[in-house]
Amino acid sequence: MSSENSAPRFGLIPLLFSILSVAAAQPGNWTQQMPATSPSPRDTLALVYDSVRNNVVLFGGVDSNGSALGDTWTWNGTNWTQASPQTKPPARFEHAMAYDTMHQQSVLFGGQTPQLLNDTWVWDGSKWAQITPNRRLGIHTPWRTIPLHVHVSPTKPPA
Repeated sequence: MSSENSAPRFGLIPLLFSILSVAAAQPGNWTQQMPATSPSPRDTLALVYDSVRNNVVLFGGVDSNGSALGDTWTWNGTNWTQASPQTKPPARFEHAMAYDTMHQQSVLFGGQTPQLLNDTWVWDGSKWAQITPNRRLGIHTPWRTIPLHVHVSPTKPPA
């Protein structure tokens, strides 16, 4: 984990899972949900909303023992489903995800294992593929500059 935070922060993440797994938003109302399965408790994970498939994609994080996680989950508003793709990014935490509306896929970048990662992966709703970006931008946060990648092209065609 980063030297900035030597111990995992588990306060907000269980609350987030509580909100996502207990309540689904409806116009002006909340409805309690009771999913059969849920991701394990974790910190420093990444979530992104997939507007084409109408679900939330979760990848990785770190468990209460400080171990990096490498699982993929989707939330459809009612149930969590664990995906089991053949190829997937290495386990990681403190990574970033965004949704690419042009290519209709979730994009995952970087993170730690605890060494820093500088790789980019895309999720098409059923499988992960590692890509090589051809342009790089960055945004600055109080902690560090986070590279953002645009105009991506696959290193190899998805199988």
